[in-house]
Amino acid sequence: ELDVLIMPTLAKMEFSVHPDYWKDELIRVKKFFISNEIYTTGPIIFTREVTGMDEMSFVTYMALNDEIDDIPELNIKYEPLLELLPTISHKCFDDDDFDQVYEDIKQHALDKELTLSDKPFYHVMVDYFGGQVYEIHAEIDMDGVDME
Repeated sequence: ELDVLIMPTLAKMEFSVHPDYWKDELIRVKKFFISNEIYTTGPIIFTREVTGMDEMSFVTYMALNDEIDDIPELNIKYEPLLELLPTISHKCFDDDDFDQVYEDIKQHALDKELTLSDKPFYHVMVDYFGGQVYEIHAEIDMDGVDME
């Protein structure tokens, strides 16, 4: 489906870890925020890229209730706005299905004669009945697109 992804007031973090430990890092950061009276206000957004045999690089965005100063010791930077538009998005209930969803999005873009940007896929993760639901976004490359 054609969509947009816009989220203001974010903490941006980068982790290179085994995928099994990524959510542990998120919990650690959330506990730090709560102890400093900073609260998450929306879904967690992330990109991921394989960087080694058992390691992935995650760029993670957490929506916050207020602006923050950068926190270098935790590799946290303030981002005023994440804005991707337009995108093709698709919902997914299991992270084991990510690769299939990526292929479905790429095929949809081909079918509609759209070109995807070189940016990674963005995953919007929301807690859902004891698990997570994901909305995966791929930004459409608008360079050279005639809007008439």
